[in-house]
Amino acid sequence: MFQSPKNKLDFIEIHRSEINGYGLFSQLDMKKGDVVYVANDYISLRQPFYGTVQIGKSKHIMEDKLRYLNHSCSPNCKLVISHDSVTVISLKHIYAGQELVCDYSITESIIPIPFSCNCGSCLGRIMS
Repeated sequence: MFQSPKNKLDFIEIHRSEINGYGLFSQLDMKKGDVVYVANDYISLRQPFYGTVQIGKSKHIMEDKLRYLNHSCSPNCKLVISHDSVTVISLKHIYAGQELVCDYSITESIIPIPFSCNCGSCLGRIMS
């Protein structure tokens, strides 16, 4: 049963992912341009490590849900970074139950644990 989220822009859940371990999944249908999630309660770090999101040249954050946002070279969402929050915006229609994915190469200059991408859109490039 669907429960109202504490944050009115928190319509995502963490589930097992076919891409990698766990991932973020939308609870609702979203149109292109919709705000899917806003992360404004996070820990700031100077060094990247697995699960962080880069928000500046030497600034990374760890956030409870964003750490499960998996990579795809054909993303359905993007991260919009401001001085006090990271907003997840849909790039196309996202169906309820669909995994949210973004392109790490857009926000990350260093991937702390390089990996071979298996999204099917990039021929398996190495993210490093």
